[in-house]
Amino acid sequence: MTGAQRTPPSRGAGWLACGLLALALAAVPAPAWAAGGSLEAVAVQGAQVLPARLGLAPGGPRLREVSGLAWDAPRGLWWTVSDRGLLVGWQVDFGPGRPQAQARVALPLEGQPNAESVEMLPAAEAGSPADLAVLDEAGARWWRFDVQGRALGSTPLPAAAGLDYRRGVEALVRHSQRGLVVVPQRPAKGAVAAGGPGGHTLVAEDGGRWTLAAAGRGASIKAAHADAGGRLLLLEKVADAPLERRWWLRELDLAACDRQGRCEAPAIPLASPALAEDDNLEGLACRDDGHCLAVSDDGRLPQPRTLLLWLQLRRGR
Repeated sequence: MTGAQRTPPSRGAGWLACGLLALALAAVPAPAWAAGGSLEAVAVQGAQVLPARLGLAPGGPRLREVSGLAWDAPRGLWWTVSDRGLLVGWQVDFGPGRPQAQARVALPLEGQPNAESVEMLPAAEAGSPADLAVLDEAGARWWRFDVQGRALGSTPLPAAAGLDYRRGVEALVRHSQRGLVVVPQRPAKGAVAAGGPGGHTLVAEDGGRWTLAAAGRGASIKAAHADAGGRLLLLEKVADAPLERRWWLRELDLAACDRQGRCEAPAIPLASPALAEDDNLEGLACRDDGHCLAVSDDGRLPQPRTLLLWLQLRRGR
């Protein structure tokens, strides 16, 4: 692991808390999933406003500014991180009937980094458990943490001409062939993508770089997910658009981009009565069977709430 820092700078006194939280999403049958075929539509199958505090005790940790989501298959947990450095491991039951989710772990990340995204990493040593890659927006680097929240080292985000991570970066994914891929929130200066200027930029730790036309003026990438086959799923927000055309999913295959790294990806609308005007989605993850979750950041809401969405992806044959 490289980087000048071993432990992220502290942002206040740490805490350690474990809680158990039960919540329910709308009762719907398990979604049908086709591994092949292009993404055609997305439907919100259920939604729940998460409580402001985790656990049964009054002094449980506050759930605020959640900004990342990752699926941990070996442990059967969905991990979330927050701007305030809180790591939570959720167990979610998608079985028949009324699904249930429980917060099995809630603890601080060492040093409380400005955590904006979380991704699973292969184990550092054979036979040892997998770790977490956490994107530190303020430090323009990613950290390796174990699931106890201990910092194991850090690496600066990959540099590329025109990129300025100070303009915001909230999406980090692990691609099956290219390693970690970073997607800044806003288009790089001077970026030209398929379809014209103002394209999003994707940068891999192996030096790869790609561009993608934005779905609309002022669009930003809020979260991303990569499946086992290497397809990337980007969550895009067009802030000035009406609510029903504000959120989009963009799926692309880096191997299908042209020689100049220009990519194309249809914009699939994500709309639901569960989404309010001020909801700000910042986390996205999927299991291999097509169950997906998205989570919101409540940081700027007049009446803060953290919204969890259960998504169903519909694919062509």
